[in-house]
Amino acid sequence: AILFDLDDTLYENGTMQHHVAENIRHYMAERLGIPADEVAEQCADLYLNYGTTLAGLVANGHAVDYADWHAAVHASLPYESYLRPDPALRDLLDSIPLPKYIFTNADAAHAARCLGLLGVAGCFAGVIAFEEVQAAAAAAGLAHHGCPVVCKPNRQAFELAMQLAGGLQPSTTLWLDDSARNITTGHKLGMYSVLVGRTGARGGAQALVIRHIHDLPTALPWLWAGQQ
Repeated sequence: AILFDLDDTLYENGTMQHHVAENIRHYMAERLGIPADEVAEQCADLYLNYGTTLAGLVANGHAVDYADWHAAVHASLPYESYLRPDPALRDLLDSIPLPKYIFTNADAAHAARCLGLLGVAGCFAGVIAFEEVQAAAAAAGLAHHGCPVVCKPNRQAFELAMQLAGGLQPSTTLWLDDSARNITTGHKLGMYSVLVGRTGARGGAQALVIRHIHDLPTALPWLWAGQQ
């Protein structure tokens, strides 16, 4: 099977991601009372050390309502201004003779909006988003005081995602993400891992680097040849 990250992997839109970052900083200042002149630095540090800013905020004792966070960070976005149907991407995904899943740290509503506007929602067997991973982590006793939010690049998030996708095995799973550290985790687990959109970057463990998702047929022609 294939696991795909969503944002900056299936599509690229720097303006949209900048808008998301602005929403996060605004939330930190307005809702959590973090001094405005400290928000940018804290945001970067939390993302670096915890995987996502949200994970870092919660781990450091901030009481964050997840639904309220996602409503402020994602639901307010003018999605139609940023995303358009991508028929070439749909054709590419449909042509790969393997089950495909989305694995994202974002919330399910955001994933649904993005996939719908790109015109590729029907290409995936499932979407593994924030809510599903958190529920599985809580059920497994993995969400605790030191790590209340389980997310990429946490190894446990990957293991939960593979379970949620029907029990995937790393050795027969292809993993694509735009984050070098997420790719490193997948690679260490034994996935064939592809870093997307970071040409020239060296994550330390990624198996392959491609500039754009549309370069996949050139980079991995054996996906279409039925080889393992």
